[in-house]
Amino acid sequence: MERPFSIEDLKEGMILSKTIKSPKTGTPLLTAGQQITSKTIEALKRYEIKTVDIELSSAEMKMFEMDNDVLPTIEQWIVDSAKQSITPIRHNGKLLLNVQDVIDNAERIKSRIITQKEYDTGKLSYRLSSYKNNKTYEDKSVRIATFATVLANAYNKTCPQTNDKILDLTEVATAALLSNYGAICQDDMVRQEIFIPEFVKFYTSLDENTKKSITEQFNPDFIPLYSFILLKDNPELKNSSVTKQMICNSRENRQGTGPLKSKQLIHGDGRFIIGSLIVSISAMYEEALTSNINGLSTLENVQSQIERAFVNKLYDPVLLELLIRNIPLYPVGTKVKLGGTDNSYAIVIENFEKIRDYHRPKVLTVPGNKEIDLRKETTITIISVVSSEVEFSKLYTQQAEETRVYRHM
Repeated sequence: MERPFSIEDLKEGMILSKTIKSPKTGTPLLTAGQQITSKTIEALKRYEIKTVDIELSSAEMKMFEMDNDVLPTIEQWIVDSAKQSITPIRHNGKLLLNVQDVIDNAERIKSRIITQKEYDTGKLSYRLSSYKNNKTYEDKSVRIATFATVLANAYNKTCPQTNDKILDLTEVATAALLSNYGAICQDDMVRQEIFIPEFVKFYTSLDENTKKSITEQFNPDFIPLYSFILLKDNPELKNSSVTKQMICNSRENRQGTGPLKSKQLIHGDGRFIIGSLIVSISAMYEEALTSNINGLSTLENVQSQIERAFVNKLYDPVLLELLIRNIPLYPVGTKVKLGGTDNSYAIVIENFEKIRDYHRPKVLTVPGNKEIDLRKETTITIISVVSSEVEFSKLYTQQAEETRVYRHM
């Protein structure tokens, strides 16, 4: 099998599948079967050759099928635009937010997601969640919106029987983008001037301890409530009661044990309830992927949160299954380091849909080209994701060299 590579993506040790000729004279420069070296790459650049065909095994094709993009599948300009849209401007003591701009960015996220090939949604989600240093609430909001839109799209394809259950993807993405708005506006001035008076007026039924916890200092548990209060009178959301309710309930669950102890999501499966649960489960997953909770690793965080959600029935099982299927922990193409009896590197080539198997995919070792089903090889585990392309490139070169020697034996 062969695959075209740009000159910039060539790695030493790769094998040409076709003879390369000079664009001007037609003279052969490199022959099929020849190994790529640093000198080869420099020569190709001098002759202004842009792409070459490389010989790959079927296993190697899987290795590279998701390595085309340097940026996330959802382009960086969409991410940057969405982050900017949810950052308010303070003017004459008021917070000004162009909600229509937020909606437009939600529409862009939706449009990009629904045009993806099926496997790309996992890639998209992983690329976004892998920005570990980007932990601002604006970054978190875009990640949650991406996850929620992927899930809502999968839900619409799988579950609804009637039109009243079909989710509006732009509506879900908008609610997710705005679910952290209260945290973005968390400075003391906003709390004193806007939040506390509104909160006291509309939430007189809460006990004094809860009021104190919410109003005297910023409490991350109540971010959706902060967001809802700041946005409920926004004229551009006047007729968007579903969006506002999804914002307010974006950390609640089926058991009514969320921060607000809301009972609204316990029964029913209408658009508002399912949309709220999707934003909530997306926020839970984003938090597990990007936060160091109690000193646990990312894998341990995600395992802990998914298993807690499943055991305590916090969400519909179908939503958890859609999460695992569409936003896997290790999408196909993820480079990982293995621990246990096989201390080697590998690339993920297949995921499994059952909740008990989501963290144990099938992998291909590098070097070695050995397939391992981690569901069956229980002594072998993934201990980390390899983020260094240099580190993995060396391993690929080693594998290519071993393959070249084998071919000529």
